[in-house]
This record gives sequence, structure tokens and C-alpha cells, in this order.
Amino acid sequence: METGNKVDCYGCRACEQICPAQCINMREDSEGFLYPEVDPNLCTHCGLCKRVCPNESIERLLPTENQFDQKAYAAIHKNEEVVYSSSSGGMFSAIIDVIFERGNSVIFGVELDNNFQAVHSYAENVEDTQKFRKSKYIQSNIGNSYEVTAEFLKTGRRVLFTGTPCQVAGLRTYLGKSYDNLLCVDIICKGVPSQKIFDVYRDYIEKKFGGIMKSFSFRHKTFRDSEWYSRNVSMEINSEKIVSNNHDDPYLKGFHSRLFFRPSCYECSFSCPTRELFCHVEF
Repeated sequence: METGNKVDCYGCRACEQICPAQCINMREDSEGFLYPEVDPNLCTHCGLCKRVCPNESIERLLPTENQFDQKAYAAIHKNEEVVYSSSSGGMFSAIIDVIFERGNSVIFGVELDNNFQAVHSYAENVEDTQKFRKSKYIQSNIGNSYEVTAEFLKTGRRVLFTGTPCQVAGLRTYLGKSYDNLLCVDIICKGVPSQKIFDVYRDYIEKKFGGIMKSFSFRHKTFRDSEWYSRNVSMEINSEKIVSNNHDDPYLKGFHSRLFFRPSCYECSFSCPTRELFCHVEF
């Protein structure tokens, strides 16, 4: 399926991965966001792409507010080192510890690779999940993660899949049914900038400081006035560590001001009181 209105597409790539004719490719627009493009010579009009599209499925996914009791919990990890190494309270680390204790497990999350590209990948041990820590203020390239998740589930592996609400919804619609060995955790999402915008920012930073970026963190924690403050970026340019807060750093200022999100983020159907049930609906 092709997107006539960019607001209607979350870029989850479920349509691309479900297509049996492999006629859908994701194309980058001028802002760096990916949208599906159909090769009409290969398309068989099977309709699977529409069936798995979260936007096309909104009406049947969205429950009424009186169908469930809303509950909210707040928690923080007991290990202060874990809290410091995390963006918030370290809940992700606590969850994956429990998942791995049960054995035969796989964790899907987002890492910044060696080229500072935000990509979905998976880990099969606790040590390898360290790459998933910290927030990434970029829309991740989900690649073929839905296909790989399905393969793990069919072989009986226990899978924890983390992502934005639209990415989790894309996985659920792609799978087409519930699995007892699947646990999904969707983050509370503010919105997603494109990889292209971050790449432009990176070029600006490297020119400004006259060096090559060696490391980067979107939410570097500092401790001041007896509490953690995490609205900072931290980076290493050559051998110098640079920390900048949300009042000074242009990327943070743009992100927190919602200046450069994906068009669908400004009219997100998952931003509603009943969003938690999106990932629990069977098809």
C-alpha cells in the first residue's frame, strides 16, 4: 500500500515485511522519514498490507474506556548504578533480568550502532542488552525485526519486544494472533525525529568542535540539588567529553519543542487513554 497522506503512516514497516510479493519498499522523503512505495508490476492486490497497517486497524483496535480498569505504577531500580546508567528509573533492566531468569529468552530493543544509526536489534544474554539502555530520540529502523520475532516465537523462544506504541502495534498486527511466549513493552512516546535530522545535527556538532564524534547519549544524567537531572546530551569529540543541557543544545531544544517529529506523531491515534489495549487485541 502507498500512503496518500503522510499523517496516516507511522513508518512501522509491517506492510513491507508481510508482503508475499515483496513489492513494497520503504523510500525516504526530504525530511528523512520512510514511507512505503509499491511496485505495481509485482503487486497481486492480496490486501495483506492493509490488514497489518496500524492506521487501517485503528477502529477495531481501539476499545472503549469502560472496557477495562486503568492502573498505573511507578518504580525505580534498587541498584543506584543501574539507575545512573539508565535514562529514567532502570525498569527496563529489572524486566529483562526477570525475562532471562526464565530462560530461552530473546530481547528486542533499539541501539545506536557504530555509525550512530538507531536500529532495532535483539540480544540473547544480559550483557548484550546494555546496548538497549538509554533513550534514543530518533525513529529506529525496525528492519526485519517482525519477521525475526515471528521465527523466534514459532520455535518456542520467549520474546520481549520493546518499541514505540505504533511499532508494537505493527508487530501485533503482523503476527495476526497472540502468543503466550511474547511480552511487549511500548514506551511512553513523545514523538520521533528522523535519522536524517540527527545526522545533520551530528555534522554540525563535529564542525563546531572540530573533531569526530566517538560516543553520544541523549539523556546523560547529572546529580544536582539532591536529585537526578537527565535533560542533557553527552558526547565525546576526539578525546573531549562534552555535556550540554536542553537550554543550549539545538537537538534537545528542537525535540522538546516538537519541531521535527514525524507527521503522524502530531495526530497520533495511540496518544489516548485506551492506548494500553492496542497490544492485547487478537485478530
